[in-house]
Formats: sequence, structure tokens, C-alpha cells
Amino acid sequence: MILTAGFHGDPIVSKFHGMTISSVSSLCVEPEPLLQFNLQVPSATSDLLHQFNSFAIHIMPPTIDSIRIARAFAQGTRIHRDSQGNLVHTKPFMSLAKDDWKLQDINDKVQIPIISHAERVFLCEKKDLFQVNNHELWVAQVNDILINEPKKSGGLLYFDRHFHNIGTKLEN
Repeated sequence: MILTAGFHGDPIVSKFHGMTISSVSSLCVEPEPLLQFNLQVPSATSDLLHQFNSFAIHIMPPTIDSIRIARAFAQGTRIHRDSQGNLVHTKPFMSLAKDDWKLQDINDKVQIPIISHAERVFLCEKKDLFQVNNHELWVAQVNDILINEPKKSGGLLYFDRHFHNIGTKLEN
């Protein structure tokens, strides 16, 4: 899945942040739908999550476009040195085309970049947070679900250094 962080201000693509997250799971449905995930820190995405508390979690279909986008966001937590030797965060949105994303207004202050190719998008806000070593464990309240594709594919799966789709239903 891909997480994109909310922001406030002018929509400058170089300031958008997000990352792939593989640790997403359902925590509960009642009395409110909650998801949980973790991410490594330090991270520019984590910084925006703390600042605005709003984010989107995208379920990507098993397509070539999804693989291209997932690879761009897989570098989301890394910090590297630029040509002048300054430490900078990677900027996954800079490698995407304009039609790969759109902005979603959350309220009068926060917008979230939404990946256009996503099958489902959970619009979330922070419910709780736990620091464990160099990771943060997030509990997210799901406030809305955007459905871009009515047919469910099962999502994009990554294991053994390759992308896969989930196979057919097994009968017993």
C-alpha cells in the first residue's frame, strides 16, 4: 500500500510526501474502523503526519502503473546527499506524471495528494501513536473510503523481490 501525507499551503509537488507501507492491517471495524501500520523514522512523511494528522492509504491494483508508482514511493524514507552535499529526503511525487495524482480537500486547511490509479483509498486521521526504537506504530481512524474501481482485484503484492497479484479463490 502507499501512504500519502496531508499538507497545508500551496500545492508544490516537491513538498508532497509519501511512502510504501507493507505493515498495514485492520485493527477493528466497530465502534469505528481503525487500521494500524508502522514506519521507520526519521522520515519527511512522518514529519507531515505529525504536523497535519491526516493521510491517505492507497490499495493499488496489480498493474504496470501500480508497480511504477510503488517503486517511486519505495524510496520514501531515505535521506541522501544532494550534489552540494546537503542531506535531503527523496521526493516520490517528482517522478510521477500530473495525471498520476489529484488533490483531495480534507478540510479548509488540509489537502492530501491521492494516487489516481489506486483501487481504494482510505482517508484517515491519527487516532494514536507509539514510538518503538526507530519506528512509529500508528493507529489510524478511517473517515472515508474512495472507490476508484468497483471491481476488487485483491491488490498489489510484493514478496521475494517481485510484484505479484493474489491468485484465485481456493475451494475446500
